[in-house]
Amino acid sequence: MNDNLLLLAYPQEGKVLTSFRWAENYALPFLYTGNARLTQVSSTVNATHYSLIFRCQNCLKWQQGASEVGGAPSSEGYMVLGWCYATASPANGACPNTLSVRQHNSQGIFAARFNDAVANPSYSAWAAKATSVVAGSCGGGRPTAVPSIVTSVTTLRPPTVVPTPPANSCAKTYTVQSGDYCYLIATNNGLSLDQLYSINPGLNCSPLQIGVVVCVKRS
Repeated sequence: MNDNLLLLAYPQEGKVLTSFRWAENYALPFLYTGNARLTQVSSTVNATHYSLIFRCQNCLKWQQGASEVGGAPSSEGYMVLGWCYATASPANGACPNTLSVRQHNSQGIFAARFNDAVANPSYSAWAAKATSVVAGSCGGGRPTAVPSIVTSVTTLRPPTVVPTPPANSCAKTYTVQSGDYCYLIATNNGLSLDQLYSINPGLNCSPLQIGVVVCVKRS
């Protein structure tokens, strides 16, 4: 995930705090200096899990320092995203700007599909809920109202295991291995990502759990 915009999210004292980061090598990522901005719609935290719904402005094209360095291609209707998570809490977590994180425990890649959410009549009402930056305690910062534009959603929750497809409806199955992701499985079996989704209703690719059995050919 080097030379790409990184978004770090973690629970802290009942809230979910975030920090944009940048990594040039395999070491602790430092602060991102571009113009990405995140505003929260809602978040939940319990004893074992947390979730965050947010809007993100300037998050599909990024710059570090004075020059533009990259972006996320989206012309094909989806983009490939990387994810990772760690079980250890960050040190100095009350302030996202100065925290320190440990090596993550797991990682993967998945393809995120775009939809017509922006054209939905309910979108404007939903978007109006994204009004605050939860800043942490970096010098006494508190949530402040700010505008934002582009929408993105991420949720960390227990992955859903898809049951083994019935033998009478699937001619060929594949068991997910470490390092697999949905787009790779689809292309390795001559399918588009949409076709893989259509023959595996309920398939959860974010993240894709090791050991899940997916259908890669209908009978």
